Amino acid sequence: MPEANLQKLLEGQTGLRDVPALAAGASVAGPRTTATRGPLAVTAESCFRIASLTKAFTSVALVRTLRDNRVPLRTPVVELPHLAPDWRAGASLTVEQILGQVSGLRESVDAATVKALGEGAR
Repeated sequence: MPEANLQKLLEGQTGLRDVPALAAGASVAGPRTTATRGPLAVTAESCFRIASLTKAFTSVALVRTLRDNRVPLRTPVVELPHLAPDWRAGASLTVEQILGQVSGLRESVDAATVKALGEGAR
């Protein structure tokens, strides 16, 4: 996508009138094309706080890596290489469950620790 087209696309988005700053980028097996919009001075190198959106990026990277290595999503997490020796997960917890944010994780603190923090049974 040529840079002029991405910039034109951003400028044509009338629903973004009140957005103070926006930076967009696109790349398909080649150089990155960037565009910006908004009354604040932003560049393609500007930093934006994206909070929980990192979960989506991490999930995509993980799924693609597993796919490329032919590792099924139903693989127990403890079978993946390079995990810390003190991994605190049940042996049946799968990658699929973690990506779906359905627990299966054991509690990382015990009742005495929670009580010391002022929570739970006294």
